[in-house]
This record gives sequence, C-alpha cells and structure tokens, in this order.
Amino acid sequence: KEIEVALRESEELFRKLVMTVPDLIVRTNLNGDIIFVNEITFENLKFVKKEDLLGKNILSFVAEKDLPRAIENTKLMFEKPLGVVEYLLQFEDKYQFDCEVNGDVIFDAENKPVGMVYIIRDITERKKAEIALKESEERFSRAFKSSPAPHVVLEIETGKFIDVNEQWIKMLGYSYEENITQTSKELKIWEHPSDRDKAINILKKEGHFKNYPVKFVTKSGEKRDALWSAEKITYGGKE
Repeated sequence: KEIEVALRESEELFRKLVMTVPDLIVRTNLNGDIIFVNEITFENLKFVKKEDLLGKNILSFVAEKDLPRAIENTKLMFEKPLGVVEYLLQFEDKYQFDCEVNGDVIFDAENKPVGMVYIIRDITERKKAEIALKESEERFSRAFKSSPAPHVVLEIETGKFIDVNEQWIKMLGYSYEENITQTSKELKIWEHPSDRDKAINILKKEGHFKNYPVKFVTKSGEKRDALWSAEKITYGGKE
C-alpha cells in the first residue's frame, strides 16, 4: 500500500510538472509518431491544438533545411545522449520558429526501447536578440574602423587597449600590435600622465566627458595637442 501511495504521488508530481512547464514536451513511439503532448504554451503555437499533433510524425514538423540533420540525430539518440540541438520547426506550412530540442530514448523495465521523449523550447526571441546584437556590433565596428577621427576602446582601470582604429595609429605612430599589447601608460603616450588620471575620475563619476584637453606624445617624440572625449561602456564584462 505504501508503494502504491508513493507511486501515485510520484505520478501526480510528474503530471503536474509536465503539464505546467513552459516548454513543449512530446512523447513518440519508436517510429516517431506523437502519442503525447503537454499543454501548449508557446506563443508561436497558439493557433495549434495539441490534438492536431497527435498521431503525426515528429520529423514532419522539422523545416526542410534541418530535416537531414534531424533524421541522423534521431538514429544517434539510440547510441548516446545528444544534449540540446537547435532546429527550425514548421507548422501548417507557414509558421516557422527556432527551437532548442533535447531528446532521449525511453526504455521499459526490460531495458528495451519503447519510444522517445522530446523537450522543445521556443528560442525565437533569443535568436532575434542575438541577430540584432550581431548587426549592432557590425555597425559599430564599421563606424569605428572607418571614422576619420582617432578612436580607441580601452579598459578604464588598467588603460589596456582593446581596439584602436587606423586614425589612432596614424596619429601616434604605434602599430596595432604595439597598442593592444600594452597600456597607454606603458606606451608613454601622455605628456602628463596625471591628465589621464583626472579624466578617468570624471569618467567614473559622470559616465562620460567631452573635449578634455590633453597632450599626447607620439612614438617619434612629437607632442600633439588633442581634445579627448570618452564614454563609459561595458565591454566583455569590464568597463
């Protein structure tokens, strides 16, 4: 009786977990035909009834470009866990969205395979954000590299150069490699190093400054008057 009670409690816990998670959980037979679907919570699937998925082969919802890979991965599942795999899924011939799929084989008490279970997570918004970030970084990189004014990205605390553009190299005469392997103080580009310290204190407090007068020293020893403008950003987890 205690075992029966424990089993019912375990099944109830499993049922609530499966029916309330935000991911789509699908169980199939060995042929890949869907025999169970939890409550559909995907925003992208709001037009689909779970009854419409039952009996259909799970591979029929994989977009054509990913289908060969999905077929191969289904075979490999019987040999080793695949972990999370990304696919483009398609429903009703017109709705496509990116998903993370984690699949595994289900075995019976005699350790014989009886089907598969898949946890499917909609990552459409994340992919859009990744694409937008990449495009933004590419625009910044093009503007940074092609700017007619000298530009640098450096760490506030250390003065270590992360990136410099061609105009900065031309202005001071140090090569790209010399810049990114040393700090601004190690290169001795400041006629008065205290100018940098004062400007950095303003940057830390205000987050930016504009047209701060400084004197640079080029590689050949020439003095260059400049107006330094800076803005604090987070780059690679550092300011």
